[in-house]
Amino acid sequence: MKNILITSAGQRVSLVRAFQNELKTQFPHAKVYTVDLNPSLSPACQ
Repeated sequence: MKNILITSAGQRVSLVRAFQNELKTQFPHAKVYTVDLNPSLSPACQ
């Protein structure tokens, strides 16, 4: 299975969603994980 990790996700919600959509077309069971120094303040990590 192929997964993606996006570090310093911050405000990059549209980028995360783009990766999720494209990854699902190639690898339906894959996941996109996001991390940030302060995940509770990061919209992309919610």
